[in-house]
Amino acid sequence: MVLDRRPVRRFFLGAVALFLAIALLPAPALAKKESPRLGQYDAYVFVERLGQGTANDEIYPAVTYTEDSALLYGAGFGKTVHTNLNVGAELYYGKPDAIATVAHSDFSRTQPLRMIGGNVFLDCFLADWYITPLITGGMGLVHYYSDQFGGPNVIPFNPAADTARKTGFSDLNFTYNLGGGLRWDINKRFMVKGLFQQTWRQLGGTVGPLTIQGYKLEAGMKF
Repeated sequence: MVLDRRPVRRFFLGAVALFLAIALLPAPALAKKESPRLGQYDAYVFVERLGQGTANDEIYPAVTYTEDSALLYGAGFGKTVHTNLNVGAELYYGKPDAIATVAHSDFSRTQPLRMIGGNVFLDCFLADWYITPLITGGMGLVHYYSDQFGGPNVIPFNPAADTARKTGFSDLNFTYNLGGGLRWDINKRFMVKGLFQQTWRQLGGTVGPLTIQGYKLEAGMKF
């Protein structure tokens, strides 16, 4: 599968420009010493436990795809540009399984996938405390790929004969997420954040959008 990377380049250039524009804004009049995070940069690592997401093939509605639960590992960078706003970007990697089943049959096929993606996000703090609730939202791109046969966008197959074209799978899609949680600024140098968030993305070009819930834990430094 050949991917048209021009929209991808435009998306990333626009996202980077927006991030830099916000991150370079001067801090508000409130002095840094009056806030546990205002004007500071964050650098962090995270792990996210994803639940399952299920969707049907848009061409073959009897075919159902499930992205199995998996762990994501990643790192991110951000800046608190206002008492109540933090803007940032992150990269992640994971290895979920894609499971294809056919209605009213015993057909089932599992294909291990690898995924790498990136997000830009905005956190909105609901207070200026050391421990504060927050809501968050973001968008980005995710690339699924596999060297094994099959794949969400290369089945058609004949369920009765259980055949499939023997080719790898590669697909790039937009992803969106919304969530909420808590941030704890432990001291002047360290922070942790716990989130529950819901993510929407497509598994392949002909597979309807997946809705996936996840629990995320971040730990990092401020400077």
